[in-house]
Amino acid sequence: MSAAGVKAAPGAGLAGARTLGGWARAHERALLGVLGVVLLLAAWQVTAALELINPFFISSPKDVAVEAGTYLSSPQAATDMKTSGLEFLLGFGGALVAGVPLGVALGWYRRFDALADPLVTFFYASPRIALTPLMVVWFGIGLESKAVIVGTMAIFPIMINMSTGVRGVDRQLIDVGRGFQASGLQTLLTIALPASLPSLAAGVRLGIGQALIGVFVAELVGASAGAGFTMNQAGQNFQLNLVFVTLFIIAGFGVVLTLLLRRVERFFTKWEV
Repeated sequence: MSAAGVKAAPGAGLAGARTLGGWARAHERALLGVLGVVLLLAAWQVTAALELINPFFISSPKDVAVEAGTYLSSPQAATDMKTSGLEFLLGFGGALVAGVPLGVALGWYRRFDALADPLVTFFYASPRIALTPLMVVWFGIGLESKAVIVGTMAIFPIMINMSTGVRGVDRQLIDVGRGFQASGLQTLLTIALPASLPSLAAGVRLGIGQALIGVFVAELVGASAGAGFTMNQAGQNFQLNLVFVTLFIIAGFGVVLTLLLRRVERFFTKWEV
């Protein structure tokens, strides 16, 4: 039988269109996000190509891509990523280890909350970025001071969201636990903490953004490597392409972690009441 004699099964095209449409609806949010990025890059490229803005003040996606290839193939990129990554891991890890139990204590123990709340409010409202020189004096110009700066920036979103989640647990669930003769610790571990996990995930997601800001701020003082250090040096030398490259690297790292945390949030929404 010739190829011309082969006919498609009735409704095959319609079924394919429905399948494609269903896939598009299921991934609508992601597709719209990609479209938004593409439109922004296209507008940026057109603006640069037509010189609607002085080229001295703006680069273009094409030039940034070329610079990214040059930078990422250099030894400096590996050093920067290693340095900034280590600062982030130590600082954010410390904020997570300290912020979660402090948040639980603030949300669960009324007297501890009354005791610590003025201090938490004071330090949260203080300009922590301005304390960077003080951190350098206390901890030196090495990794320790930078990790402390990152941790200081990240701990408050984690701690405050955790305390809010614990404090907002449905009292009826707690009463049910006590009705089964559960101790205060058992109630906390089996009811309050699982129910507050979505709040913790949201706090961690906010803490990631603050920690990345902390990485950049920490590398402004006494640093010799790191994405923030390279961005600052490039800005001082008017290397706009390199500024955008390091900016996209830092922001891209934050976007990836945020997307992962959103998945964690969706996984734990079953604990919401």
